[in-house]
Amino acid sequence: MTSSDSQAAARSKVLKRLAVRDHSVAEVRVFLARNGFSETVIENVIRELRTEGLLDDQRFARSLSTSYISRGKGPAYVLAKLRQKGVPVSSHDLKQLFRELLSEEEELKLARKIVTRKYPEANRNMKMYLRAHQALLRKGFSTDLIRKALGRPPASE
Repeated sequence: MTSSDSQAAARSKVLKRLAVRDHSVAEVRVFLARNGFSETVIENVIRELRTEGLLDDQRFARSLSTSYISRGKGPAYVLAKLRQKGVPVSSHDLKQLFRELLSEEEELKLARKIVTRKYPEANRNMKMYLRAHQALLRKGFSTDLIRKALGRPPASE
C-alpha cells in the first residue's frame, strides 16, 4: 500500500468515527496507531483534519462539557474526563468554558437539585449530609459550592 493509499485509508477510518461524534486529537492518534498506521500518516491525517476544521480539541471540550453538565457533573469531573481523553486544557481554561456554559448560580441550582432529589434528609440528618457532600465531590463540584448547596450541617445526634 502506498503512502497516499495509506493516508486515504486512515482518513476514511477517522471520518467514519467523526461522523458518530467528535473526538480529541489524542483519541484519533491512538485509534490510528492501534490500526497500524505509521506516525507520518497519522500526523498528516491529523494536520489535514485540523486544517479542514473536522478535528478540533476546543469544540470537543465544549461538546463534552455540555454533555457532562447536562448529567449533573461539576468542573473537576469534566476536567478529569477531558484530561483522560487527552485534551490539553488547563483548569483556568475549563473554568472559563464552564462559566460560558453554566453560571455560578446555575451550577449551585444543579447541586441543590441533586441534593433535593437524592438526599432529601441531608439538612436534618448528619449521615445523609456527609453522603450528599461526598456525592457532590465525586461529581466534581467545589467544596465552596457544596457548602452553599448543603447549607449548615445538621446538629449531631
